[in-house]
Amino acid sequence: MRTTALTASLLALLATGAWPAIGADTWKRYTNARFGTSAEYPANLFEPGEPPENGDGLAFEARDGTAEIRIYGSHGPSVVTDGFPEYRNWLTRHEVGEGLKVSYRAGGKDWFAISGESRGRIIYIKVVGGCPDLSMAHHLRIEYPVSDKALYDPVVARTARSLKAGACRDDQQ
Repeated sequence: MRTTALTASLLALLATGAWPAIGADTWKRYTNARFGTSAEYPANLFEPGEPPENGDGLAFEARDGTAEIRIYGSHGPSVVTDGFPEYRNWLTRHEVGEGLKVSYRAGGKDWFAISGESRGRIIYIKVVGGCPDLSMAHHLRIEYPVSDKALYDPVVARTARSLKAGACRDDQQ
C-alpha cells in the first residue's frame, strides 16, 4: 500500500512539473581543473556553487535546497594516511564518527563506496583512486533526505557510474 501511494505521489510530481524529469539532455559533466576529477550531474535538478579557493572541486545544490552533490579530488591517501586501503578505512571511520550508520559497502583495489543514513539523510560516498600509486582520491558525495530516496536513487546510480579519475600529472598540488 505504501509503495502504491509513493508511486502515485511521484507520478503526480512528475506530471505537474513540480519535480523536473531526468532526461538524457539534462545531464552535464563537471571536470575539476586541478585534479581532473569528473562526474555527471542532472543540471535541471542541481545548480553549481562557487568553487573553493583551493580549486579541489565543486558542490552542486538541489534547486529546492534539500540535496547536495560534491565532486572533488584530494591527496588524502598520501597525506591523511599511508595509502589507499588505509584511506578507505580512515574515511569510513570518520563518517561513522559523524553519525553515519553504514548500510552499504562495496569496492575494489582502486575504488570504494559507502552509504547509509545520518540524521534523516542518506549519504552516498564513492572514491576512485588516482595515479598509478593511488596517492590521489577522486570523490563523489551525495546527500539527500531519506524521504526522497526514490527520487534520488537514479541520480546516485548514474552519477556514481560516471565518476572518473583524471590523468595523473606532476603539477597537481
